[in-house]
Amino acid sequence: MFDFTLEKIKIDLLLTFKAKDTKTILCTSSHVGEGTTTAAICVARSLSCETKSKILLVDSNFRSPCIHEIFNLPQSPGLADLLEGREDTHSVIQESKDKLISIMTSGSIPEKPLGLFRTNRFKDVLEELKNSFDYVVFDIAPVLLFSDASLVAGHFDGMVLVIECEKTRYEVVSTALEALRKTDAIILGIILNKRRYYIPEGIYKRLR
Repeated sequence: MFDFTLEKIKIDLLLTFKAKDTKTILCTSSHVGEGTTTAAICVARSLSCETKSKILLVDSNFRSPCIHEIFNLPQSPGLADLLEGREDTHSVIQESKDKLISIMTSGSIPEKPLGLFRTNRFKDVLEELKNSFDYVVFDIAPVLLFSDASLVAGHFDGMVLVIECEKTRYEVVSTALEALRKTDAIILGIILNKRRYYIPEGIYKRLR
């Protein structure tokens, strides 16, 4: 198990993904507010910068979608529209300012979004995206609050669990990891987010 901090995410993630032949990555957390979306974006940008590969960043957090706001893109059409058959894949992929990163927003979310993950359609869509991009990074709702991640985890090449450093308790992390392992998910590692420095960051880096 690897522990990834955001400042060293490039080296550790690239080595891990390459060693495990990982192309589809699912990012989740235990609870709301731990920074999963930030981490997913960081993963996508790191892969883009270091590998010059084609990256697709997907917002499958139907409970609190925000990638469209961060990238200043329209929310619809997006993943929900694709899964419900209202749009095709080409029409729901948008370009970002980074030419190597494409975005698929959440789309028009139905009242009961869990149903979007329960059909074979999700697996088929993921396989199509995997064949079209070098890496596909998904952001999804917290695993201990919703069943979304548990339903689809087994379809991904690997998962990353995001933890808010010094706030999320060990017991909570352990419960989240156990829930994911029951789905046959491949857990690549943990990203420690919102790390606090008790000495100046520059000195901390030299000490490492």
